[in-house]
Amino acid sequence: MTENSVKIESHSKKETISHLNESASTSNPRKKSRKNTGKDNKVDNFDSPVFSVRYKDPSIELSDDRLTAVGYKGWSTVLLTHGASSGVWYFEITVLEPRVISKFLGHSKFLNLKQDPSIRVGWSCRYNRLDTPVGTSTFGYSFNTKTYSIFSNAKAQEIHESEKITQINPGDVIGCLIKLSGVPYELEDPRNCPHLHPYLELGLLCNPEVLPKVINDPNSLIEFYINGKKLSANFTNIPSGFYHPTVSLYMGSSVKINIGPNFAFFPHTELEPALKLLRPQI
Repeated sequence: MTENSVKIESHSKKETISHLNESASTSNPRKKSRKNTGKDNKVDNFDSPVFSVRYKDPSIELSDDRLTAVGYKGWSTVLLTHGASSGVWYFEITVLEPRVISKFLGHSKFLNLKQDPSIRVGWSCRYNRLDTPVGTSTFGYSFNTKTYSIFSNAKAQEIHESEKITQINPGDVIGCLIKLSGVPYELEDPRNCPHLHPYLELGLLCNPEVLPKVINDPNSLIEFYINGKKLSANFTNIPSGFYHPTVSLYMGSSVKINIGPNFAFFPHTELEPALKLLRPQI
């Protein structure tokens, strides 16, 4: 561990750790992003967890209460403002009717296209580009509504045929649970590293092409629920870190997040609702 690295201990529910991520990340961190869609002002000033205006791709539009998100292009990602590195946490999303996109990537404004929408939902650390779907690295985990598979490190894990429904439709509810035991992890502090300042300006903790060292949490677990039914496929032994509820949207897809405490389908009582997730210090 170098002098510019920090070993981050997990926190209790009353403590927070310095973590950071922001919106609009590309392969060139200095490249300008498109103007934010909607009325976003880049200020996450809600006390309770909501979709972040800082930690989202610019093409995602958020509702005024910041609980509904719509994606207006190819894969784009938004994270919740709050997260955790220890404990058992749960949230749900409700799939909404997809939006008809009237202007998309240079098409005439008179051309109405209803693209093939898709959603990925799960948990991630804020190390990844937000113009890619959650699950493209070892620090992101998701359920894919289009392929009915779970996804991490750019690899799909198929769901057993007996557990599949015909398709995910508007009104369906996807639940996401994470269990973390608070294993400490190492992270180079971007505030002390000039070569990371361009990424820090975007809110990233690291160069997304050079991810932090993987230190697995042997007691960790990520599970997914479809309309209250737990999928047998899951993730275990995931890297320790500070994880946020994360949604990736594709071609007009739209979701509403439920952070609790009143869920459509409550898996069991030994967990905390995402409502109680912690805000990073930075």
